[in-house]
Amino acid sequence: MPKRSKADETIHRADLIGRSRPAEGAAKLHKTMRRTVRTDDIPELNGHETPVVRDSAGRLPRGRLGPVREAIMRSLDNHGMTRYELWNKAQVHCATLSRSAVYEYLRGVRDIGIEYAEALMPAANLKLVAQRLNEEQGPKARRRGE
Repeated sequence: MPKRSKADETIHRADLIGRSRPAEGAAKLHKTMRRTVRTDDIPELNGHETPVVRDSAGRLPRGRLGPVREAIMRSLDNHGMTRYELWNKAQVHCATLSRSAVYEYLRGVRDIGIEYAEALMPAANLKLVAQRLNEEQGPKARRRGE
């Protein structure tokens, strides 16, 4: 038969927290969150970085998608292919590629390794092509980057 707790052994939450008032604590927290952050003591920033502003739901802003990701998304639209179909075709090139990795990569939530990117590109009917330099430039100019 299970033991029952005794009424005198009950611990109330207020006894653990103390006598602080929740409204005062919340106000203090919001005041602290609105303070500006000093970044001049961080050598990498030198005080010139703009602080990241979250949206009303507290989410961080997303950056631009990379050129490979944009090309894959464009190819999916052009060929009328779903992300699931892309993952299925990419399985031929890389058996360890997980479906969640493909979905999260295309949403911009996570990055993937080169093996996974190389598996997604042929599955999306994409080829990597080297950019040719201007033929009028000589070999010395090409080496200097002119």
